[in-house]
Amino acid sequence: FLIKADFAGLEMLVYPLTTSQTKTVYAVVAGTDEIEEEVSLIAQYNELKNLLTQKYGEGKETTLPDGWYRNSINDLERGNACSSLLFENDKGKIYLYIHEENFDSSINVQYIDKINEQLKIKESQMDI
Repeated sequence: FLIKADFAGLEMLVYPLTTSQTKTVYAVVAGTDEIEEEVSLIAQYNELKNLLTQKYGEGKETTLPDGWYRNSINDLERGNACSSLLFENDKGKIYLYIHEENFDSSINVQYIDKINEQLKIKESQMDI
């Protein structure tokens, strides 16, 4: 399910990712609608980056994990894959990035809960 909610002052679509068997939420994805003006996109990204930095410390540049938000080999070939900032602590990971595809840009945040991610991996292995 999707909900429209305020996240750090930005209106975003938020949806949970759940495990296949127990339907436990292991990650939450939030993304803005398309932001057309580059200046606004960058300003909003930097504002969110600063808020996350204040709360979690400096993020490190990284590449999004395979399978996240439609990133695939096809995306890589089309040049749509994007790097992101990773904020990580003992409870989980937060990815912040600007997703660009076909001239559309949005700001995306993905939170992965460390304990529930392990449950997802365990359930995925049982599905095989």
